[in-house]
Amino acid sequence: MVHVRKPNSLISVSLRSSRVATRLIVAASFLIGCSHENNRKVLFDHQIEVAEGLLSQGKDEQAYSILEDVSRDNQASGKVALALGDAFLRKSAFFKASHEFERARDLGEPFLSDLGIARVELARNRSQDALAILERLSQEQPNNVDVLNGMGVAYDLVRQHSRALEFYLAALTRDPNHIATNNNLALSLMLSGNSERSIEILGDIARSNRNSVKVRQNLALAYLSSGNETKALEISRLDLPEQTAQTNISIAKAYFQGR
Repeated sequence: MVHVRKPNSLISVSLRSSRVATRLIVAASFLIGCSHENNRKVLFDHQIEVAEGLLSQGKDEQAYSILEDVSRDNQASGKVALALGDAFLRKSAFFKASHEFERARDLGEPFLSDLGIARVELARNRSQDALAILERLSQEQPNNVDVLNGMGVAYDLVRQHSRALEFYLAALTRDPNHIATNNNLALSLMLSGNSERSIEILGDIARSNRNSVKVRQNLALAYLSSGNETKALEISRLDLPEQTAQTNISIAKAYFQGR
């Protein structure tokens, strides 16, 4: 997908303050991944997708009822528990996500379960806790792209962008087309001041993933970091309401001006 050059998770959240902007930017992109293997579609996926749609509409009670039904009907499946953990994590239901990932461990999915727990810790901005898990997992599978990607995110969260870059590049050496890592790499470059390369990478990903709102919003941030606020707003408005787009751009602009 992307030809990586030397000094490269998608965001769907509204940035709340310039102080936490960098953490929200890099954490959300990593969480795009799924814990159940290869994102394979299985019978329970449709129910989970319906529930996530209801969550997006604010119909939490209906959504959680469906997810709990899926959990109850598949109590012996570690893969279902992993998928439920992913679903809860995407909606920032951290306690429920952790519970499902822990249940997956008990059902014979220890590696992917711990990877899920690490992702929860990253979403909570607990980079040190996440690193402790990821470093252990890297001993088991040193070439695992999701583990390398997660370690990159953990270092980005504490603004060690050069260290993060090492892990992203290691991951992309193993899988050059790994979308989450390419996005994380681009955002890391943006946060460390290389806006031009960030725009190039995100633009490439956006062209090949036209349905991804998150990619486009990342691209908007990259343009903003380069000083092109007009282009940033133009892209942001493609998917977000005017007020949300304006708010995100204003807060991100304050972050970039103050870094």
